[in-house]
Amino acid sequence: MSGPPAMRRASLRGWWQGRGLQVRSTLVAVGAVALALLLLGAGGLLMLRMGLQSSARHAAVLRAEDLAAQVTQDADAAIPTVGVQSDDGMLLQVFDAAGGVIAQSPALAGRSPLVPMAQPGRRPLVATVHADMPDRTTYLVAYTSAAGPNGQVTVAAAQSLEERDRMVREAALALLLMSPILLLAVGLATWISVGRSLTTVDAIRASVARIGAGSLDSRVPVPAAHDAIQSLAATMNQMLDRLESSAEAQRRFIADASHELKSPLASMTTALDVGAMTDGAIDRPAAEVLRDEVHRMSRLVSDLLLLAQADEGHASIRSHEVDLDDVAAHAAQRVRLDARLTVLTAIECARVVGDADRLERMLRNLTDNACRFAHSTVRIAVRNRFDGRVLVSVEDDGPGVPPDKREAIFERFVRLDEHRSRDGGGTGLGLAIVREIARAHGGTAQADDSELGGARILVLLPAVRDVEPIAREPVIDVAEIAGQGRG
Repeated sequence: MSGPPAMRRASLRGWWQGRGLQVRSTLVAVGAVALALLLLGAGGLLMLRMGLQSSARHAAVLRAEDLAAQVTQDADAAIPTVGVQSDDGMLLQVFDAAGGVIAQSPALAGRSPLVPMAQPGRRPLVATVHADMPDRTTYLVAYTSAAGPNGQVTVAAAQSLEERDRMVREAALALLLMSPILLLAVGLATWISVGRSLTTVDAIRASVARIGAGSLDSRVPVPAAHDAIQSLAATMNQMLDRLESSAEAQRRFIADASHELKSPLASMTTALDVGAMTDGAIDRPAAEVLRDEVHRMSRLVSDLLLLAQADEGHASIRSHEVDLDDVAAHAAQRVRLDARLTVLTAIECARVVGDADRLERMLRNLTDNACRFAHSTVRIAVRNRFDGRVLVSVEDDGPGVPPDKREAIFERFVRLDEHRSRDGGGTGLGLAIVREIARAHGGTAQADDSELGGARILVLLPAVRDVEPIAREPVIDVAEIAGQGRG
């Protein structure tokens, strides 16, 4: 099975499977019609040839019988008429038992008998004569015996088959000329028909591609035709109904659980603070550990509540203008409290419309993420772009993010295994919240490589129009780095 035939079959099968549905359908339709044309054409031509030959045979037999009857009744009158040119192109001949020609059509002048002597009393016999004919064509000869004045004679009527052959050739030529046109029409019709069906499928695919976690209320278009594609679209819409219901139930659960957990966590924090102020009420190291864990849980609950609000379309209330440079400067000042890190800044005056608390939360998440993975340096930049947007970038000199993971880090509860852990890392919601806040403010968030060697998170937000962009790239304040970089 591993020889060349098997390899050719496998290659052909691979080529066929690699063609699209539209190509395969068109090739199958054209091939089927071509095969049908071949079979029907061959059968039709054969039937036409047989029909024409049967007509020629019948005409020759009738003419031979008629001539035999005339010779029998009045040979003296019938025989001279044989030498007259026939109107229907039939060639006639009368010869005796010795092979002597008594009379014949002018076209047969000087020729020997066309057929052997016929036996008396038999029905007319038919023979095909191919050679030694006047026009070098094939003739169908019907001959029979008749009683002449000097004994038995044979009368023959020869019908040319040239007309039969000409009509068959013309029919074959017409079929040959019409077949490519018919095959082209079938192929074009199949290509268009299947293409229209695939257009519906492509519309369904495009709709499904646009549906995300935040747009589960969207549905795919359902075609009017009652076919498998309509069933597919209806089934997909039913699946989206179930997914939307499930996602809505999950969002309600997260929102409700977050609300319910906020009060107990606040009470625990208060109890720990009171216990820490009361001598001997609680061990101080244990209180610090518990306070850290309660703070971590409080932040997780807050993150879940914010994401639940974002899913419901209430992630931000754009109520006033915010100086984004002030928010970034405060975030940089907070990062400088970490004595192990050098903080670089390149902050321009920039103003956006939105929620100051949420924008501050976005910068906090960005800087916390950078501090978590930075080896020694974090860079914060705010710049005005000429396209009317503000660019916020936070970079670090850590391990960076692989290109194939740069979208995944913005998903919820996603940690890169080689960089994150539940103990030393965050909840996996920080960058998801960054993207949701950016989207709520009409912006975008993405990851890139940093010149520092690590990761760079970029956020683009629409700027307030009355803030003029600076016409040059901002220069990092080296003096500020030297004076405030560490400590």
